[in-house]
Amino acid sequence: MKTMNNKEIGTRNPIDLDSLVNELKKKDDRQKTTYRRFYIMLSVFVVFYLLLLVVNPDPELTFVQRISGLLYVMAFIIGAWLFRREHRMIVTVNYADPLLKVLKNAVERYRPFSKRGLPMLLFLLLINLGIVIGGPMDYLPGHWTNMQRIWIFQVVYWGIMLISAMIGYLIWRVRYRPLWLALKQMIDELEGK
Repeated sequence: MKTMNNKEIGTRNPIDLDSLVNELKKKDDRQKTTYRRFYIMLSVFVVFYLLLLVVNPDPELTFVQRISGLLYVMAFIIGAWLFRREHRMIVTVNYADPLLKVLKNAVERYRPFSKRGLPMLLFLLLINLGIVIGGPMDYLPGHWTNMQRIWIFQVVYWGIMLISAMIGYLIWRVRYRPLWLALKQMIDELEGK
């Protein structure tokens, strides 16, 4: 069986179904590994920040620093849960299901911005709040007011998040968009559109 490269998948030429399913399985395996690694990494962060900033008996840790640490822990719990959920979703894919169901589920899985990702905003907000409360604000110029420091930090933080989202989208366009388009094309052909 011939496997398709990204250029072949993204064209409007007739698509070999076996090659498409094989390519889908390869991408799913790669995603499964990535999601598992992020789940493990964030779980380690949960334990690390819990021990370092929340339950640490060090008397020099202020209440504000402990609250900041608790916000990090909550963010990492949410992040770990999200990656675990995505990992489970891919692990439970059954390629023996009806073909149309498998293809439609794959189109949803590889959609660049979906409703499943909305809880990631809570993750980003909790990290943001944790940094603002107990983070590097003291390292900004002393003649700035607290409000100026917070605004500057917000611009920098959300600017970095926006750039990261754009880079993620560009990576999606190169790695997954051709597959996503081929899946949509195959669904259209199977539904007779």
